[in-house]
Amino acid sequence: MKKELLDKASVDTLKLIKAEAESNLKEIHNIENIITDKTEKLFKLVITFLVIVMGYALKSYSENDFGDLFLLAILFTVLFLIAAIVLYKVIFPKATIVLGSEPDNLVQEDMIKGSEKDEKYILGNRVYNLQKAINTSKSSYLNRIKHYRSANKVLLIGIVSIVIAFILFQFYQYLY
Repeated sequence: MKKELLDKASVDTLKLIKAEAESNLKEIHNIENIITDKTEKLFKLVITFLVIVMGYALKSYSENDFGDLFLLAILFTVLFLIAAIVLYKVIFPKATIVLGSEPDNLVQEDMIKGSEKDEKYILGNRVYNLQKAINTSKSSYLNRIKHYRSANKVLLIGIVSIVIAFILFQFYQYLY
């Protein structure tokens, strides 16, 4: 958004643009909260399975039972560990934006002149700062969505691959 364009707008137009931008930023935050909730649920599930398969692997290791199930537990442990790491990146966003503006960002020295245009300059700057906040939030959201989808793909492909490999290995052992 260009500041020159904002300077041409009336105060009422700037108020309308500001309201729409704030609404947009709130909606982005709501969507990010949904992603965070979904990720936390999946993260808890992955950690639960990780603890279960690691417990089995450690039990088998302590009993010197290095059979097929031990190998399967190790493979699932690695899979769930990778998924947990990817999901951890999603839970905590890199950039967080609050809805309001700090006075240092909102008001510049050249904006306050003691005239009727002060409100217009402040509103224009607020709209400009909101656009920067929206861009940052969108970028953070898209990055988080990408990691969330990657974690789901890792889990799906990993589970299918491990199950297929295990079935083929069992079939191979059955033949020979």
